[in-house]
Amino acid sequence: MSNLAGSDLWTSPVILTTSRGVVGATAIAEYVMAAASHFARGLQEGTRQKRDGVFTTDGYELISLRGATMGILGLGGIGQEVARLSRAAGMRVIATRHSARAPATDTDGADLVLPADRILQLAAESDFLAVCSQLTPETRGLVGDRVFAAMKPGAVLINIARGEEVDEDALIAAVTAGCIRGAALDVYDGELAGRPPRAELLDLPQILLTPHISARGDPGLAEPVRRLFAENLRRFLDGRPLLNVVDRDRGY
Repeated sequence: MSNLAGSDLWTSPVILTTSRGVVGATAIAEYVMAAASHFARGLQEGTRQKRDGVFTTDGYELISLRGATMGILGLGGIGQEVARLSRAAGMRVIATRHSARAPATDTDGADLVLPADRILQLAAESDFLAVCSQLTPETRGLVGDRVFAAMKPGAVLINIARGEEVDEDALIAAVTAGCIRGAALDVYDGELAGRPPRAELLDLPQILLTPHISARGDPGLAEPVRRLFAENLRRFLDGRPLLNVVDRDRGY
């Protein structure tokens, strides 16, 4: 929706719907799990050592995904799929949700769901913090100094949402100072405007950066979209409410 915000289509009376929870949700969730495993099993250290011509067991700080906590910022369609796969790996899952008004347990695959304003609690309890929220004025720059200060020293940030939701100055400072273990980014600030990623994201070995590819690789991607379109077409012709209607005030 961030691609349409501010466009003529966004301000028109045309009803907008999305493919939320249908397109690439499993593929993106698998990316999140791969990123978590990358850091849990020390592959970032292996990459650094190979680059530097070093081969030693020093520097590997391995943890198990089992028993670790996956924090999900935004328990929507993708967030729920991340929760499902995380639980399958034996992880505890906590999340925030914009519509939550009070903490709730065992909800949509999460052990604990918190209101959106409890992000610092989410950050403090997470070993891996996955950004799965929509980009809105409220979430722009949301993951900043206060969030990184609340995170555990061994925690990892994983962003598969939009780069603009993370304050990259704060991220680079946190990684450089060792406040967090690292980050896996499938997006970066400025990507929507066509700018290249900043040099630090490419240079820091603690940051894994990929070019927005997390949704790729799902051979069955087209069929769920066709089913959703057909269902919404039937609903439209029958005068029934459509699925996944965009709330322009909310931003998605």
